[in-house]
Amino acid sequence: MKPLILLFLILTNPAFAVDPCDDLWLSRNIIYDRHGYCFQSALGRAIFDNKACHKTPAELDKANAEKIAKIKAWEDELLCKMDTNRTRLDVDAVHLRFLLTEQPLANNSETQCVRYRGAVSIVLYAGPSTDTAPLGTIEIGDTVQWAHETQNGWEYVTIMQNDQTTKIGWTNANIQDCEGLAG
Repeated sequence: MKPLILLFLILTNPAFAVDPCDDLWLSRNIIYDRHGYCFQSALGRAIFDNKACHKTPAELDKANAEKIAKIKAWEDELLCKMDTNRTRLDVDAVHLRFLLTEQPLANNSETQCVRYRGAVSIVLYAGPSTDTAPLGTIEIGDTVQWAHETQNGWEYVTIMQNDQTTKIGWTNANIQDCEGLAG
């Protein structure tokens, strides 16, 4: 009976249906936004407020330039073609991504911990380091999803409750104590 319940939980839980191209576009452009880039497209203006943009944006530091190059290479590999005339992205909780100090890089695989059962809460951070701000915790019963590259042993995760993304952040915890793992 238990295997049937577990299969039901996995099959009826919302899929992580975020478009990796949209996710990569968001990560890349949050970096540009933080360096003063002014967005001209309908999509860019819908996502970013352009309040702190400059005619001459700040130059990217080496780490961000390398990250942008990696994102662009991944976008090319996935054959991403963004329609920047639209005004929405297929990315859960876009507004929460602005809280991150380090943007994640979407990959093409998805894993889900259906209903976390761990004995302790797991802290989620703004970046892949305990030196960044805590953004929330993974609690018993949360559904944890990850579909991004690991960075130095840290995973970027999204937390689902009642079919909604409620929390995001980085963790270096090994999340295995779940009612089921999918993906």
